[in-house]
Amino acid sequence: MAGLECRRGGSGGGADGFRLKIGRFVARAGERIAVIGPSGSGKSTFLDIVALTLAAQKMGATEKTGHFRLSGMEIDSLNDAALAELRGRDIGYVLQTGGLLGFLSGRENARLPLRRLGQPLDVADRLLERLGVADVAGRKPAALSIGQRQRIAIARALAHRPKIVLADEPTASLDPESAGRAMDLLVEMAAEQECCVLLVTHDAALAARAGFEPVACRVGSEAGGPVGLIDRG
Repeated sequence: MAGLECRRGGSGGGADGFRLKIGRFVARAGERIAVIGPSGSGKSTFLDIVALTLAAQKMGATEKTGHFRLSGMEIDSLNDAALAELRGRDIGYVLQTGGLLGFLSGRENARLPLRRLGQPLDVADRLLERLGVADVAGRKPAALSIGQRQRIAIARALAHRPKIVLADEPTASLDPESAGRAMDLLVEMAAEQECCVLLVTHDAALAARAGFEPVACRVGSEAGGPVGLIDRG
């Protein structure tokens, strides 16, 4: 993607709100990339754009070079149904607190992407076993520890073998030992599947230890309000 921006907040979603500008950002299979910046810098907004849950616009009224391609597809050319299909097939997501559905067991949460795609459910079961949570996966999320929920969320994100896994501060709620272990598991299993992992975090040390390439999310100001900037180019 390149030459994109997204506005949030302000009157009418407009000029006095926060803006995120994306100069150039290319991610390839097997890469581990950490977008690092303070709270409010636009990291989560960036992840929402990549996850196809938030639209970005080309920079400037006459900009012709702005584009966003995912899995070889021009995102601007896709309708809502095609976006949903692409998101469900090629993207895995690990949220800060797991994001598990409270009315389903951990096992059923991990199986969700496989059910949607009509794939064998035992793939999720094997991941839960490897992640060390198979024995508690029959419980609802409320009966699980934070660390257990995060490992189940990792299983769900990887079960359908996506091309890219997005992780939004996935270890922020964990103690340092559990955070390191969860990050190691995510990296190890993503590497086996040769998928790209895109992490957003404020913890540069943890990202570096896990072998992520750092990309800064910088914050500045322009007329109209604060601006975040991400550029890997």
